[in-house]
Amino acid sequence: MELEKLMPLIISGISALVAGVSACYIRKANKLIALQLESQIRARIDDAYKEILNFKDGELLDSVIENYFNAYDYACKKYLNKELNRKNFRGMYTHEIKNLCTKEIYVKQRKNGDFRDIKKVYEEIKKIGDK
Repeated sequence: MELEKLMPLIISGISALVAGVSACYIRKANKLIALQLESQIRARIDDAYKEILNFKDGELLDSVIENYFNAYDYACKKYLNKELNRKNFRGMYTHEIKNLCTKEIYVKQRKNGDFRDIKKVYEEIKKIGDK
């Protein structure tokens, strides 16, 4: 075969190889970003929980608990948008989400707050648990 006829095939092959390698790197980068997001969410929730444990003033406690709910609501939003590993998320947060949605201590926040994403995830967890 003539070199002129082979050149487009060679260039196409090299392009396909480069595209494949790029796709692998993009996939790895996306996994790292997801892990970083999970880590940030965990830190945000932990910080909010520590605030509750260290809090003394009863009047401002509601605000601190609301921050705790906001941290979980953010995590649930990321879960619902499939930005997090769903299996890992359920393993790490199912128990506490159930507590947020059922414990008497959080009645005021549930009534006053708009935590739709927590509620959606809780309903999903209940359905999965029923299977």
